[in-house]
Amino acid sequence: MSFDAYLKSHMAGFPSDEEDRKGLQIENQKHDLQSYSSSYQPLYEICNTYLSNGYSVLYGAESVPNKSAEENIFENIMNVNSEVQNYLSKGFLTVVNRDSIYEECGADYRSIVNFWNSNVSRIQEELDGKTKGTMIFSAPDSYLKHDKHDIFLMFEEEMGKTFPTKSSMICWYKEEWLNLVISVINQDSNYSQICCLR
Repeated sequence: MSFDAYLKSHMAGFPSDEEDRKGLQIENQKHDLQSYSSSYQPLYEICNTYLSNGYSVLYGAESVPNKSAEENIFENIMNVNSEVQNYLSKGFLTVVNRDSIYEECGADYRSIVNFWNSNVSRIQEELDGKTKGTMIFSAPDSYLKHDKHDIFLMFEEEMGKTFPTKSSMICWYKEEWLNLVISVINQDSNYSQICCLR
């Protein structure tokens, strides 16, 4: 099977079918784990593909309030194809809480860029050349919920200019933010693709 890695690219992704959109709408409500994880299934599949092909993954697209939630993300990614277990055990997957990024970086878009870039550098250093590159998964939820659209947009613009060597990013948007994504892409030539994921 051929695999084309999109390194040094900045992509915006969003769910493309009704089931995924419904899953995202209930994210902050009481729900069962299966419906929640199905809203992120396209990301788990992409993560799995990158991991299976020897790339590290820095995953910060979901709220991860505790160790159990982090373990569920590992499990959901591994359930796509358990062959990635070897890469998981070697530390190729790092999960960060998207909400903690907002708490740590606040309204300084340069701090957000530094957060992601320093984590990519740390991962690549820890893996000591064993990874082909790093795929970053991000989501703007924490910023958009706090009406910090401008901060996140400045981050998006700056991030596209500063990718560390052998890295790339998918920013996962909810459908309600689709118009925002389109306006950003129209202004920001650093985006290489918009992904409608199933």
